[in-house]
Amino acid sequence: MKQVLSDLCRQLRLAYVSDALAQKSIPELSAVVTEVLQAEIDGRQRMKLNRLIHKAGFPQLKTLDGYSFEKIAFPSSVNQEKLEIFLPHLAKPPCVERSAA
Repeated sequence: MKQVLSDLCRQLRLAYVSDALAQKSIPELSAVVTEVLQAEIDGRQRMKLNRLIHKAGFPQLKTLDGYSFEKIAFPSSVNQEKLEIFLPHLAKPPCVERSAA
């Protein structure tokens, strides 16, 4: 847990948060802070992706919604569900909320 917290603090450039929590030695507090820091990193990654997609200026948003999979012959190890798992940004792109605004 301490290593995960240290890594998250390093990614967010919070030099002293990890040390301050180590002095408190309250496991519940460390778990909550770890969750909060992970949520911050996830949010920053989402916003960065949205910013880059917007900056790229794609002419239209393309998703797998409405795509006809009947005419496609997938290998026996692949189906539509697996494709959506491997390509989540095509199944539900993160920029949909921003594009609608």
